[in-house]
Amino acid sequence: MIGLSLWLGRKMTRVFLNDDQKLSPEDLHHLFHVLRMTSGDFLEAVYKRDLYRARLTDQSAQDGSLALEEKLEARQKDYRVFLLQGLAKGQKWEEVLEHGTEVGIDAFVAIQMKRSLRKVDHKWDKLKNRWEKIVEKAAKQSKQVDIPQVYPPMTLKEGLEILPKDSLILVCYEEEKDHFMKDYIQGQEKNIVLIIGPEGGLDSEEVDLIKARGGHPVSLGKNILRTETAPLIAGDRVYCLMEER
Repeated sequence: MIGLSLWLGRKMTRVFLNDDQKLSPEDLHHLFHVLRMTSGDFLEAVYKRDLYRARLTDQSAQDGSLALEEKLEARQKDYRVFLLQGLAKGQKWEEVLEHGTEVGIDAFVAIQMKRSLRKVDHKWDKLKNRWEKIVEKAAKQSKQVDIPQVYPPMTLKEGLEILPKDSLILVCYEEEKDHFMKDYIQGQEKNIVLIIGPEGGLDSEEVDLIKARGGHPVSLGKNILRTETAPLIAGDRVYCLMEER
């Protein structure tokens, strides 16, 4: 009963199972060698967006399988939030990936904008695995049932083309003073897109391109936010507005 008492008495570790209903080698190592979990211990496992109370077995360490004991109720959104953001220098984009996942962003698209100070096109193969690991870790920590999708860097035009046709597109623009997210979010949207510029902000031609696609410039308030802070404020605001309506 030790494993069950741990399940009842402390916050459960959450893992995502692959299509074969098994743990990744990285998760196996973390569970057995970092957390020191053993056969009989319980954890939360997400398999194809369903949440289960799961148990480690003697076989788990061999092939990554778990015993799925009970299906649990998991709160799932009925909408998706896309973030198209100008590439930022240094580790700022990775901060956006981590904390953006925590506030409920479902898809990240790094955009090479006119004022972007960073270019990563030739490094994508190396960055892809790192960026995907960041959002997976954040999804586990924030108890989500989906791992956000991370797209390769692209141009703004390309980013707008991959969006679902029914998307509500909101561009967070420091020059906009009169319109806010609450003016457009009705609570029935299925796909909400947030567009945020890099450190130097959005170029007016980029804003015109977004508006031509049906986008709406919105203000995030009087203060000028850092490029790594703006998506967190915007993402949280979307969540609050969608939950209120």
